[in-house]
Amino acid sequence: MRRVLVPVDGSDCSLRAVDYLIAERAQRAVPDDIEVHLLNVQLALRGDVGQFISHDQIDAYRGEESEKALREAQSRLTAAGVRPVAHTGVGHAPR
Repeated sequence: MRRVLVPVDGSDCSLRAVDYLIAERAQRAVPDDIEVHLLNVQLALRGDVGQFISHDQIDAYRGEESEKALREAQSRLTAAGVRPVAHTGVGHAPR
């Protein structure tokens, strides 16, 4: 089984990558049994934010934001017959 990782931030650019994968699968350029992993990375909080907001609230917020960012990509893949696996990470974009 072939695994594909697609980073998704909810932008049009990331959704084009999802559409490209769907199109390639439809043209048989990639196998039907691919396993698609969607990854959304939420920003790590800096400074003293953790002193004012609980870790549970921060985790809940990150989960909600990640879900929003992944929703359309998941919907498009599901409509194309692909059941994606969604992942959320925390970190900073490289500079």
